Amino acid sequence: MAIKVVNFVKGGALNSRLFKLLSKDMESEHEALLFHTNIQWLSKGNMLGRLYELREEVAIFLDLQQKADLHDKFQSEGFQLSLAYLVDIFEALNAFDLKLQEKNINILMHHNTIRTFMAKLNLWKCQIQ
Repeated sequence: MAIKVVNFVKGGALNSRLFKLLSKDMESEHEALLFHTNIQWLSKGNMLGRLYELREEVAIFLDLQQKADLHDKFQSEGFQLSLAYLVDIFEALNAFDLKLQEKNINILMHHNTIRTFMAKLNLWKCQIQ
């Protein structure tokens, strides 16, 4: 669903320009959504994060473009909760990935980082159940 929305907004030059104008008018922090690539999962996390940050603008844009089907699904509580949850997960994964890529880090430090992240995962799992 998120990819459909982003593809609609970014799919044509006119839609991209109109969305940029709407975002400027609303004084948004960002003016554009991000495409994702299937090659890197980090880009999907960034795309979801930007979509979440611009969710109000996207909802208004879909309404103005008379895309009732996309608008209704996008605005549904279930989708919004799922989007927020995925953004949080990808943010944690991105931070974990960057921590593992730091220079001059030995295997013992990586071991602590991995153990800490696994403890977070177990905590999240308990909170969901």
